[in-house]
Formats: sequence, C-alpha cells, structure tokens
Amino acid sequence: MLRQFLIAGSIVAASAANAAEIHVITPGSAGGGLKALAESWAVATGNKATIENGGSGQIRNDVGNGKACDVVVLPPSEFPVITAALKPNTLTFVGTIPMAAVVKTGAPHPDISTLPKFIATVKANGVGYADPVRGSTSGAQVAKMLTRPEFAGAKGTITTGAPAGAVKKGEVPFGIGTLSEDSIPGVDVIGNVPPELHMQLDISAAVCAKAIDPATAAIFIKYITRPEAAADWKKGYLNLAPK
Repeated sequence: MLRQFLIAGSIVAASAANAAEIHVITPGSAGGGLKALAESWAVATGNKATIENGGSGQIRNDVGNGKACDVVVLPPSEFPVITAALKPNTLTFVGTIPMAAVVKTGAPHPDISTLPKFIATVKANGVGYADPVRGSTSGAQVAKMLTRPEFAGAKGTITTGAPAGAVKKGEVPFGIGTLSEDSIPGVDVIGNVPPELHMQLDISAAVCAKAIDPATAAIFIKYITRPEAAADWKKGYLNLAPK
C-alpha cells in the first residue's frame, strides 16, 4: 500500500507541474496495451505519451545508433546490446505476451490442446511466422522450435509482417505469433502454443539515455507497471508481471 501511495504521489506531483510529453518506442506486439495506458496516463496526469510502433530489431538498432526517445520497450534479450543508450538502473520487467496459433476464419480448427497434437498440426499444415532476420523475436522462437527433432519435416514459411496477416490472405493455412498481433479480424486464434515449448514474448522497459524528460519517463514506467495497469495491458493481451 505504501509503495502504491508513493507512486500515486509521484503521478500527482508530475501533473501539478507543466504538462509534459514523452516519446515511447515499442514493438507492435506491446503497442495495444501501451496505447490504452497512454490514454489513461493523459487523463490522470495531463501529460502525453506518444507511442511509436516498430519491429524489435529495428528499434534496437535505431536506439543503439542514437535515436532520441524517452522510453524504449523491448524484449529483455534486446537490451544488453544497447546498454549505453539507456539510463542506468531504469530497466524494468513489464510482463509477458503468449504465443498463439491462428487459422483463417471459417477454416477448420485443428486440435492443438496437447504437445503431440500441436506437433502433428504443424507437420500437417506447415507454419507461417514473422521474419527473424528483420528482427522478429517471436519469429525467432518459431524458427528455433522448428529445429527441434520432433518437428523434423515440418515446413516453415516466413511471412511479410505478422503471420496473422498472411493467414488472413490465404498465403499460409496456419500461423504462430504473439497473441497481441494474432488477434485481428479475419483470423481465429485457436489456442496458445503448448506450455512445454516455453514460447512467449517477454517485455521490459527502460528510460533512454537521450530522454528529454527522464524524470517523467521514469514515472511513466512506474505507472505502466503498477498493479492497477493490469486491466489496460490485458486489452493488448499482455500479462503484467506481479509485484
């Protein structure tokens, strides 16, 4: 309770000063929840958080090469190579987004309720996934999955953009991506990837070294990771890490 009171006090203090605007760069997979939180942040504080979406690899490269921002959101695995572009001691774990499978709306729903059934479905249909070379962390996980012996012979197809889009267009019959990017009109989410495969997208946030307003940026990170933020994150299919 004391911690929540201190965070609330920080937010109120920020709103009492002149309204600030911060620039937040995030992968599209986390953008839905952040958009909802930016809206509630504006109501609560009078401050504005502008959300810029991009691919994880491109964000990592841009921020690492000096692109200005106040807050950067990425999978934790991307941060070690851009340490110099971050304010020290600001890296904060936010939560996880499940990986899920999709088919085109109206197509049969294969049974992926167990690992053997999931493997059989992937072998029978192949799988579309986002391009790891273009910086997709979720795509890299699917590519790694396909190297496991039990998936031998399964066909993988790299899609342009999120795999749900390719499934919707009929380019691939079955796709795997983050639940947040899979949930679009025209496709059906048939279930999460079996937990035995340990596939999920972890998300963290940090204050950028070039932040124009690092104090407000740090308060924003506290705002989006407080327990009350869980409902807004759920709108973007992210499970907030418990405090």
